[in-house]
Amino acid sequence: MIEAYKNLWKNGFNSKGSTSRLEFWLTLLCDGLINGSCFLLYIVLNETTIMLGIFLIYKIVSVIPILNLSVRRFHDAGYSTRRFIVLGIICQFIPILDVVGMIFCLVVYLQPSKKQKEMKSWMD
Repeated sequence: MIEAYKNLWKNGFNSKGSTSRLEFWLTLLCDGLINGSCFLLYIVLNETTIMLGIFLIYKIVSVIPILNLSVRRFHDAGYSTRRFIVLGIICQFIPILDVVGMIFCLVVYLQPSKKQKEMKSWMD
């Protein structure tokens, strides 16, 4: 799990390549544990401004690496980056489709890896 989380930061600004299903979910689990820990410390320490600041800084810094992790997972499942971007844009402007978009992403995230020869071009 720690190795998968290290890979998140090593490849944080790299949207090329792919991320396996296991690495994707282990990274999200580790990220969730860090988020939960920060939030619990925020509550236990009587809502100190310092903990809130640390939590917000972590969330802001981790946005791009988490997005790139999702893009690489799309690649591994055989989908293009273009589909990921179009889905994100459509969901921003048509709120009811946000639920549909989340379900679609979950389905893609749960799909097994495609073999290299079965993968579609990422620019399709």
